[in-house]
Amino acid sequence: MANNRMYLVCRGCNDGLLMGKTLGGGYYTFYDNMTKTLDDFYEEHAFCDKKNEVNWENQFEIRYESANEDGVKEY
Repeated sequence: MANNRMYLVCRGCNDGLLMGKTLGGGYYTFYDNMTKTLDDFYEEHAFCDKKNEVNWENQFEIRYESANEDGVKEY
């Protein structure tokens, strides 16, 4: 699938961070400082439970723009 995006999603509020995308090849990201971007997202959502009661040790999950297999979640 060309141009499929991968997100890290907070299970507490369903907010997502674009982790990367593919254009028919491997995944890549376009953030200048991915470590800072990821750390900021973690800090903002570390104990987030705006919509769901979730355990902080399982706070995040990976979702894709297009799920092409059973069991893969879309965002």
